[in-house]
Formats: sequence, structure tokens, C-alpha cells
Amino acid sequence: SLSKSYKNNPRLNAERENLKISQEKISEAKSEFFPTITISGSISDENTTRQTDRKGNTSESNFEPTQQKLLIEQSLYEGNSRYANLKKNNIGLELAKLKLKKTEQEILFESIEAHTNLVLSNKKVIINKENVNLFERQVETDKSRLERGEINLTDLAQSEASLAGAQAKLIEAENQLVSSKLNYEKTIGSIQNYKDLLRQSSFNYELPRSLSLANQISKKENPNLNIAILELEQSKQDVIIAKSELLPNAKLSFEFKESQDLSSTIDEKDQEIFKAEASWPIYSGGKNTAGLKKSKSLKYQKELLLEDAVKSNEALVTSAWSDFQSSKSFLLSVQSQV
Repeated sequence: SLSKSYKNNPRLNAERENLKISQEKISEAKSEFFPTITISGSISDENTTRQTDRKGNTSESNFEPTQQKLLIEQSLYEGNSRYANLKKNNIGLELAKLKLKKTEQEILFESIEAHTNLVLSNKKVIINKENVNLFERQVETDKSRLERGEINLTDLAQSEASLAGAQAKLIEAENQLVSSKLNYEKTIGSIQNYKDLLRQSSFNYELPRSLSLANQISKKENPNLNIAILELEQSKQDVIIAKSELLPNAKLSFEFKESQDLSSTIDEKDQEIFKAEASWPIYSGGKNTAGLKKSKSLKYQKELLLEDAVKSNEALVTSAWSDFQSSKSFLLSVQSQV
């Protein structure tokens, strides 16, 4: 069941696709460091029906100018936004890996619950059917005893009431079985014969020996805590990117143009343009400063969420450890009574 769920669960496969998306985002961020090359061309039909010069002479003209252009641009400085964006997306890849790990844990846990609940529900139906058969035989026996005068009507009524109670529990168990089967198929996949599911499974795992050790492991491995840490790191890069919107930027470009049939006096023209350009956004209606304030607020929000995640993690570990100790004690108690 676990293997089938690990391969086929839709939510898990969606997180695997999210990991691929994060890898492509890194490629996009790296592309910002490379020059862009653009090739373009145009053709037009210009028909001048009347044209008068300063001496009053009129003429007509018909041209079909064409132009081919090659443009190469290289960004030199954008206020470190490219480096911050690349770092943000590298963090995003690690974040996607953690979210995949978290989903894997959740799906495997849900699969174990779905498997055991289906096995348990099937067992309950079997037990309740046996109980119904037992009470049916009891009612038949009591009817015979009533005819012989060994018991009275009250005794028979009690047997019939017990039978009705057993039948009600059987209906409840059968409904629970249907629900468990649907939950199994939702989490793990379709199943042909749930009666063949293994009732016992052996797990080889090692649990921490103390609460202190459990806390240490959780601080290192807990996906929710590590996700909160990485989301804070991403928000720091967003602040750098927002600051870059207020800084100057510079770029170099080279353009080569080749034109034909431009006018009555120019037939062909080749032109090369090498340009260095710098710009500094002075005013944009408050958009850039608002973006910086928003990024700083989001960073503070992530700090608060990380603080909450640390506290929640400690509480969950303590609760899980207590539940484990209680379950272990209960199991030992039951085994000693068998």
C-alpha cells in the first residue's frame, strides 16, 4: 500500500512537478546574466501620390523600403537584483524539496491510516456478523425454551433486543467499511479485494530515546520548521530586489541595421550603433517605495511565522513524545494481561 501510494498519489505527484518548476526558475534567473540577441525585419509599401518641393515642382514616388536589424543588449548593473533573484530561486529549489518531503510524510502517514482502518473495518464487519449469527441462534433457542416453559416472554424479549442491537452494530460496521474503502482508494488507489490486505506489518525503525534527543532531531529534520527558515531567507532577497528598483541601472547595446530602397536618393544603407545607456528612476508615483515597504513588512511577517513555528515544533514534539510513552505503557499493560 505504501509503495503504491508513493508512486500514484496525485498530491505527491503535484509536488514533484513543483520541484521541476523550481529547477526551471533557476534557469530563468541565470538567463538574466547573459546578453539578449534579437533579429527583426520589416518591409513596407510607401506610395506618395503628390509631393511639392520649395520651387513648386510636383512629383510622385513609390518605394518598398526593407530593413533587417540585429540587436545585442547586455545589462551591466541593476542594483544587485539579478544576484538576489538567483539566490532567491536557489532557496526556492531547497524549499520545493522540503515541501515534497513534507508531502511524502503526510501521504505515507495517511496511507498507513487508510490501510489499517480498512483492515480494522473489515475485521469489525466479520466480528459483528458472527455476533448476529450468535444472537439469531440464541433467539431460536429461547423460542424453543419458551414453548417448553423454561423461560418467560421477558427473557425472549431480552434476546430479541440483543439481536436488534447486534444487527444495528453490523449496519454501522458495514457503513464504516464502505467509508474506509473510499478513503483507501482516495489516498492509495483502487483495490480489488480488500480482504487480502495484510493485517500485520513489520517496521524497522529507531525512535529517539529521550525527549531532549527528539527535540534535537526535530529542529534539524522537521519540514515545517525548515520551510519557515527558508521562507524568511527568501523574503530577505525580496527586500534586496525591491531596493534595486530605487537604484540606477546600466546596459550596453550593439545594433546593426541594413536598409534598402529608403528614398529616391538612398538605395541602400548599412548602420552600426554601439550605445552605453544609464538610467535612474527618480519618481514613479510611489510604486517603488511602496514595494520596498511591502517587502520589509513581508520579511517581518516571516520572522514572526518562524518564531511561531519554533514554538509549535517544541509543543508538537512534547505532545508526540507523551503520546508515545502512554501508548507504550498501554501496550505493555495489555500484553501483561493476555
